[in-house]
Amino acid sequence: MGEIRNENPDLIFDLKTEEKFNSSLKSLLKRQPLGSNKTFELKGHSSILFANLAAITLASCGGGGSDTVASPIVPPAGNAAPNMGQDWSFDFIEDTASSFSIGAPTDNDENDNALTITVLSIPTGGVLTTSQGTVLTVDMTLAPSLLEGLTFTPNANVNSDADEIGKLILRVTDSSGVSDSATFTFVVTAVNDLPTDISITASSIAENVAGIAVGTISSDDPDLDNTFTLSGTDADKFELSGTTLKLKDTVTADFETQSSYSVVVTATDSATSISETFTISVADSIEPETISGIVIDGFVAGSTVKLLDANGVVVATAITDTSGAYTLNAADNKGLRVVADGGTDSYTGEIITITLSA
Repeated sequence: MGEIRNENPDLIFDLKTEEKFNSSLKSLLKRQPLGSNKTFELKGHSSILFANLAAITLASCGGGGSDTVASPIVPPAGNAAPNMGQDWSFDFIEDTASSFSIGAPTDNDENDNALTITVLSIPTGGVLTTSQGTVLTVDMTLAPSLLEGLTFTPNANVNSDADEIGKLILRVTDSSGVSDSATFTFVVTAVNDLPTDISITASSIAENVAGIAVGTISSDDPDLDNTFTLSGTDADKFELSGTTLKLKDTVTADFETQSSYSVVVTATDSATSISETFTISVADSIEPETISGIVIDGFVAGSTVKLLDANGVVVATAITDTSGAYTLNAADNKGLRVVADGGTDSYTGEIITITLSA
């Protein structure tokens, strides 16, 4: 063992005193936090053999045995850890890009050029760009100067009330591998989106069906807080069931009576409203038709009877019997005029050469 001498050369510590000194020094070192940069001095002209001091220090820090465990990177003696700053929150407005800055990390031992900033996480609810227009991505490294003048552009119609915006996490590392990180939360305040358009899924209905549905009404408003009302020329024939436009249960469309309807739909949200006019057309249904009659000029037998549409096209034909009777079976109801050609007068036997129409 070595010996410790103090200013009085006549006083020499015996082994028992030295053991007490060593024990006190070990206890003092063990109480220091991991990575402490404290400096301890032996006052006066005392000296202690380096081997003894090294052994004390090693024992105090858990070294020299087989039960040691791996420890996180700590700054070497005299090296201060870098500081990325405290966690912070930034406020933004929905659909509005805004610029902000983050303070550069600090390190008492390093200059800015020796620090590396790494992007660990980025917000998913928008796009982050540097003042140079570069889009931030995960694992990108940044110079401290690029933390000035960052711009966050929220995704369209995204806000913190309805969506997960995400966080920006940055890590700073010094040349010794020691690092620190900070988390930046992004809060996007919602705004009222005005309705800009109204649409309906269909604009035609079949005739002869009471209370038939037309289609579903919707508006171009991300807030989904619109209410709909009806007005206009034919609004009294329609109603809304939720967002479905339909004929009233007591109303039946008839193509031959009215082939289209006009309805104004108004969408209103908490701040404003818009209106659009829709024309609802009536589809003309194919309706089979049967027409019966008698060709009378006397009673004309064997006459060819034709049913013509508005364009003169034959849609059905029949031959009269001996009493002049006929039945026309048309596939639809387009027939407008009946024409009879030829035949024989059942009483006189006279051949009919004229055309009769009705």
